[in-house]
Amino acid sequence: MKRIALALSLTAALAGSLALAGDVKLPGGVKVDTRTGAVAAAPGAKVEKADEAACTVAVPAGVSVVKGQQVLISNDVKALVCPGAQVTVTANNATLYIAGEADVSVAGNSAKVYSHGAGRLAVAGNNASVYTDKLALTVVSGDGSKLLQCQRVTLDTSAVVGGC
Repeated sequence: MKRIALALSLTAALAGSLALAGDVKLPGGVKVDTRTGAVAAAPGAKVEKADEAACTVAVPAGVSVVKGQQVLISNDVKALVCPGAQVTVTANNATLYIAGEADVSVAGNSAKVYSHGAGRLAVAGNNASVYTDKLALTVVSGDGSKLLQCQRVTLDTSAVVGGC
């Protein structure tokens, strides 16, 4: 619970700073344009347009389904994050499928995140790949990390028993 509280307070502080008009500079040189809700990458991370085929993903059966507040601390974790969830992930090789507005923070190397909807997402770690369409605030940092902007992220959750 302490990790969730810390993540939420950091997210709230970032979101609070967005109340200003125009570009907002966040720690590490990250810029967010509050007029458009544009996503940003910190130094060491790249912003690229995604191959649209990579923006459509079938969520595999057997993933954890996350609702409400939760902390995930396990390498190779795979989770479907439901709308309204508040999640903190500390893991290497995490794969997250965010199905709507949620507050998510990820710390660990080689994360892969597919995010659809407006919410807040912070990913800190090397070699992360974040596919997103329209998050209100997305911060990606770490060497070799990529923020890949999609027209639309489509998540097929039909294989997930008891999904969101």
